[in-house]
Amino acid sequence: MSRVLLIGSGAREVAIARKIKQSNSPVSLFCLSSLINPHISILCEKYFEAPL
Repeated sequence: MSRVLLIGSGAREVAIARKIKQSNSPVSLFCLSSLINPHISILCEKYFEAPL
């Protein structure tokens, strides 16, 4: 199983997160950003909020 850390919370990151979750490979998706994006948070296993 792959682990992916997505950094950012914009529309581009939403598109990347969706494509990662649609892949055939099992993936654990984590996100780090200064703002919580609800579209990304539903796709991530863990969402870290920190000033970037």
